[in-house]
Amino acid sequence: FGWSLSTGMPWSVSPVYASETQLQLFCLLLYWTGARISEVLSLKFNHFNSSELIIIMPCLKKRKTGVYRQIPIPSLLFSLLSELENTDIINPSGLLFNWSRRTASRKIKCVMHRSNVLGPQSCSKGLRHSFAIACIRKNIPLTLIQKWLGHASLTTTAIYLNVCGYEEREFANRLWQDQK
Repeated sequence: FGWSLSTGMPWSVSPVYASETQLQLFCLLLYWTGARISEVLSLKFNHFNSSELIIIMPCLKKRKTGVYRQIPIPSLLFSLLSELENTDIINPSGLLFNWSRRTASRKIKCVMHRSNVLGPQSCSKGLRHSFAIACIRKNIPLTLIQKWLGHASLTTTAIYLNVCGYEEREFANRLWQDQK
């Protein structure tokens, strides 16, 4: 595939790799913000604040328009964004991704398949869940996770924090750590 979270981007953006960089940015935005697929698809350059390293994310699940939330993001995303800004891949409306929701879902499925992530977690909701679990592992307060995910209720946030298998064992091991 040519990129990973750990190595970043090994190439400069050229017409051949511009769409690959766009796909990388899309997946990383989903993974590092916990945003909904429709929210990331609605992003424009003016939603990014490079001086504060935040995205002003439109909250599309709210019943009224003009509701936004701020989500901090790593500087790598701003590097990818600035490289894309100078290409002709961005459509005239200013949207970063000129894809339908269905096309975006297929692209995510393909990336997940190439990464050997299979099953029900190999979708945008799986990336949203991964973001929430990563926050819990780093001891981010629940109210902050709730804010970043754009939930009105902690009950909704708790749905994304349901762990099983490896993740559940990791939490149990922390509990028993002092017993050794």
